[in-house]
Amino acid sequence: MSKLNPKLILFDFDGTVADTGRGIFNCVGYAASAFGWALPDEEALRSFVGPPLLDSFRRVFGVSEEQALSAVEKYRELYSTEGMFQFDVYEGITQVIEAVRSEGIKTAVATSKPDRFIHLILEKAGLADLFDYVSAPLDKNGDTAKTVLINRALDFLNIEPSFAVMVGDRHYDIEGAEKSGVRAVGVTWGYGSENELVCAGADYTVASPAELLALISA
Repeated sequence: MSKLNPKLILFDFDGTVADTGRGIFNCVGYAASAFGWALPDEEALRSFVGPPLLDSFRRVFGVSEEQALSAVEKYRELYSTEGMFQFDVYEGITQVIEAVRSEGIKTAVATSKPDRFIHLILEKAGLADLFDYVSAPLDKNGDTAKTVLINRALDFLNIEPSFAVMVGDRHYDIEGAEKSGVRAVGVTWGYGSENELVCAGADYTVASPAELLALISA
């Protein structure tokens, strides 16, 4: 038996299943340029991968909520046509998902990306058929809290929290899992550090898809 013996594994998308940084950085630059804002440094740009966009624009550029909302709209002008398809699926992660599904474990995506985007992205990545459920904000102003997204998947798939595992690369994933009563595995190949994940309360951290598979599979 595995250490975790899950019935459901929830995967964050950005920084966990795919490296989406290229598209996100391009779209942040597009929005910043439109408003005459200086492009932030690499570390600040990297912080956009994973968290809700509204929060990131407010935090990084120090703007009001109204200005941040306008920036998000501008960002999505480019994202909806080009940016969302500028990504690379991490090597080995598809095999992880396929392997756990072959063992009868259900899989889901829990992402702050709007629902209309993540389904197109999963189709483009060839991953759409590998998830039993996709939990994402249903409209552009939908709730992006990770715990809300996790709970929606648990309810839809009728899985008790104690039998579910959240896999993600940022503290938002770990904290959301804790609030939902779900165990959390932090992955260090994405955009969060091991220290960030441990401090957030990750039950485990792994450095590669192979390590993740060894932890969650039978």
